[in-house]
Amino acid sequence: MEKTPRFDSVGNAPEPIKEKVGDGMRDMLFKHADFLSEEHRELFAKMEYPKSEQEIALIHFANQETNRLLKEAGMEPYDVPVENYYIIPPELYKVMAPEGGVASTHYGTQEVLFDGSHFQGNPVNFGNSALHETLLPMTYIKSFSGRILPGDFYRSRGLSKQPSAKEVSACSVI
Repeated sequence: MEKTPRFDSVGNAPEPIKEKVGDGMRDMLFKHADFLSEEHRELFAKMEYPKSEQEIALIHFANQETNRLLKEAGMEPYDVPVENYYIIPPELYKVMAPEGGVASTHYGTQEVLFDGSHFQGNPVNFGNSALHETLLPMTYIKSFSGRILPGDFYRSRGLSKQPSAKEVSACSVI
């Protein structure tokens, strides 16, 4: 069973809005596909390479090891769902991760993208990058003084849901 982070809302928003923002954050991270645009869901469904048993095992190992490190650092561990990892063709990777590189983490949605031309059939390369990319969103969410505005989690590219201005200005999520 995957672990999920706890979100505590602070600020002057009414409790129902704080709960809604916290639930929205958890849904965005752990019901990831619901927040992608229909176009992006279709692209992933059509073009994503299937993950091998070995790649899935490496993702689980990355979660296990980053959780161990988070515990040692006094931070709350949680798992990034396997479904949030995408091994995709290089032409799609260039569109979805225009910042370049061969692997990319999109913090708000916990979307972890891999340029398949660098990782398919190379478990050492994939395992190394999976560990690195898994650690990034976990520390990002719990760092920066522990406060991240919900608006930071909603990327304009590919997301179908946005928080209201009232929710964004009234809460921080710890």
